[in-house]
Amino acid sequence: MANKTEFKQDLGRTVNLNYLAQLHCSKNEFDHAEKLYKEILDIVSSNTTDTDPELIMPLHKLGLVCRILERFTEAETYYKRAYLLAMHNYKLNDVRIASRANFLAGLYNAMDQFDLSEIMLRQSQVLYEKSAGRDSQPVEFVLMALALVVRFQGDEQRADELYRQSLQIGQRKQPSTSCKQTQELASLAQKFYGMNQYAEAEALFRYALIIGEENFWPDHPFVIEAFQKVGEWHLAQDSYAGAIDFLEQAALRSERLHGLDSPELVNVYETYLEALEKNKSPKAAEIKVKLINVRPRPA
Repeated sequence: MANKTEFKQDLGRTVNLNYLAQLHCSKNEFDHAEKLYKEILDIVSSNTTDTDPELIMPLHKLGLVCRILERFTEAETYYKRAYLLAMHNYKLNDVRIASRANFLAGLYNAMDQFDLSEIMLRQSQVLYEKSAGRDSQPVEFVLMALALVVRFQGDEQRADELYRQSLQIGQRKQPSTSCKQTQELASLAQKFYGMNQYAEAEALFRYALIIGEENFWPDHPFVIEAFQKVGEWHLAQDSYAGAIDFLEQAALRSERLHGLDSPELVNVYETYLEALEKNKSPKAAEIKVKLINVRPRPA
């Protein structure tokens, strides 16, 4: 372990490296960012013990970069280590543990390991109930995430029950400025749920509100799908301007998550293009070219 002077110098270096890594991420240069985050992890590791909480953030960022690059096994290794360190260092009702569990849940969701995703979200639910109360907004959001994951597993009845539980929390909460929009979207979801239009009424309507929350990162698959589902609903209602607003966000975030040439973009581009064409937007030509470029080539 370095002496105090060396530690201060190393600490200053990690700040600069972190800034450079974030700059590379903003340019979608994730390979460069990964190298810098690994250097940060090495510096922190050399100045701390194996169980020091200072290791959590560089591990988390490496997991995030690997997740974006679709190197899921490596991402899982980093995320798991960060999660276990949080469990070791923080009290069991600390929301920082829930945050680590949420990122693991999102990763397992991307890997189609929905049973593991559900386990991590259940862990978050328990932690949020202890720290913020059963009627808190974090619990409301986690129940929505659980409803989505359970539906992916094909259990419609259990998913509907989780969805109802989340809505009930939204109804019981005291309205405030910070959750006013959440309440409005919950009412909209209830309306479609009552019309048996479950796909549209699904929890995804409110996942757009998770942006900026500590639970999920802005390009999280849950958040992207939320934007897309809201856009699809606007499109079905012939509200083309509204559809374009949401679908543009879904497309931009999908590009950052998967890369500009990924076939994963086909679905969101198709829906986005439909909205643009119906609105007679000149941007339709640009998206049409992008769609051609990401479609899988015939064998």
